[in-house]
Amino acid sequence: MENSNSKKIISISEIITLMGSGYTRTNTARNYNSEIGCIQDYYDLPKDQVRLLFEHPKLVSVKTTKVIAPTFTLVDDTAENVDNVATTEPMFNETPSVIPGVTTNEDIEETNTSNNTIEAWQ
Repeated sequence: MENSNSKKIISISEIITLMGSGYTRTNTARNYNSEIGCIQDYYDLPKDQVRLLFEHPKLVSVKTTKVIAPTFTLVDDTAENVDNVATTEPMFNETPSVIPGVTTNEDIEETNTSNNTIEAWQ
């Protein structure tokens, strides 16, 4: 049986890692999540000892990183990552072009811009 008067050895890097994993300082903290836990319960410390722990200069500004579990599964189905991607016919027979100021597939007049070279401006 461990002596109850023995001091616990707690590393600063471990505290920072736990806080980055979503652990809060105490179980009464605002963002406390019982599924993740808190530093107080992890090290079985009273609340006043947790307060002393976080008075260390390297731990004063350490905040809990909020862990957000995604509610979806993302599947990368792009052509370069999938072996058996079915190819389809292109929707348009001609190559679409992007022209500033034109928002639909309107017919526009093409102008010859070859005279607008740097030599023409000099």
